[in-house]
Amino acid sequence: MEPPLLELVGVTRRFRTGERDVAVLKGIDLSIRAGEFVAIVGPSGSGKSTLLNLLGCLDAPSSGTYRIAGRETDSLHDDALAQLRCERFGFVFQCYNLLPHLDALANVALPAIYRRVSGQVRTARAAALLAGVGLAAHAAHRPAQLSGGQQQRVAIARALMNGGDVILADEPTGALDSVSGQEIIDILAGLNALGHTVIVVTHDMGVAARARRMIEMRDGEVVADRAQAQAQAQAQAQAQAQAQAQAQAQAGALGASRPAAPDCGSAHASVARNARRVDDRAVAPYAVAPYAVAPCAALPSQRTGRVDGVAARWAAVVQEAWLALLSHRLRTLLTMLGVVIGIAAVVTIAALGEGAKRHLLAALTSMGSHTISIYPGRDWGDTEAASIRTLVAADATALATQPYLDSATPEVAAACCSVTATSTSRHSSMALASITFRCAACGWPRAARSAATKYGTKGKWR
Repeated sequence: MEPPLLELVGVTRRFRTGERDVAVLKGIDLSIRAGEFVAIVGPSGSGKSTLLNLLGCLDAPSSGTYRIAGRETDSLHDDALAQLRCERFGFVFQCYNLLPHLDALANVALPAIYRRVSGQVRTARAAALLAGVGLAAHAAHRPAQLSGGQQQRVAIARALMNGGDVILADEPTGALDSVSGQEIIDILAGLNALGHTVIVVTHDMGVAARARRMIEMRDGEVVADRAQAQAQAQAQAQAQAQAQAQAQAQAGALGASRPAAPDCGSAHASVARNARRVDDRAVAPYAVAPYAVAPCAALPSQRTGRVDGVAARWAAVVQEAWLALLSHRLRTLLTMLGVVIGIAAVVTIAALGEGAKRHLLAALTSMGSHTISIYPGRDWGDTEAASIRTLVAADATALATQPYLDSATPEVAAACCSVTATSTSRHSSMALASITFRCAACGWPRAARSAATKYGTKGKWR
């Protein structure tokens, strides 16, 4: 016997909040076979959305086993899980999650970029999917220009872009009016009739009644799991009757210009209920056109050379980034301004530091970089240095005779403290013997007479 498409065995999901572990899912045992239409119902906080995230490989169970077509997901690394989500699952959310800077066509085509599909192929398929949900005339519209129901149909088309064997819908009608919500459920029912496995999380029992199977959850546990065969049979009979009436009414209008649609069973219920007019022009009923080619087959990846594949991915990334920048010009300008100000600040600080460094080096050079001063004492701060009298004027004369010295000058310094009625200041005096200054430009020596230099608290003078 073929294994279930999705199978949960003893699955538990815990979240840590502070010092406690909260069990959101408790020992879930669930199996869903290919082609089922399942509705998961329950009050808020019962774990419905958490279960849907686990089914779509957006989250991992804390314990237990989850198998997809007999393959355990515990052993899959992140890249393998991402590939699995890309190729097998299609997601539909309550708040649509469309990129606001892209039009409807680009939003639908976006998942195919991750499959390395060429732009021409993904654009053609996205256009066919939009036509299938009745939005061919709105392909160039951005999400802000579409109603809530239209945005949700764009999201459904996006979920089908890579095949969407399994459609996971989290409150798909929660933000819609009753008419738009009914249209969305009709589309999902039509997709299920075409072979897609549809799993819907909802609070609306009217929406759940359209499913073939209803799973009820409460406090993280499955409390009921029942099939709805009788209701489904009635819905199918009514759908077929409406589909036949609609087909007869449209037979003359469509004529030979439109190819005959394949027999998709109860999918014609979606055709019958959702034929409508957009901008006073009849449009093709959705849930038919794109599936005439391959209703449940995933979009095949185009394996190109390594260089071509990398180039194509980078081209797509650059294009998406450029469109995002153009769609938010003020934000782009402010971001660029912040970057420019930051770079300018760093450059300015670096320039100030370099200037201060050069100024300090110039000051040290002017003080005489080739001058060595000899003081009595064992080290800096020697308290007994003032009482040492070993350095005498004869030492300077002896040093001056050495071939490696240019000149030597004895120096005598004294310090004193002056006290006035209002302040106290410290002064130091230094006396130099005859010294020879050398011109830095020409090297010509010139003699200078003995001078005394006094340094005080208010400056220096000679």
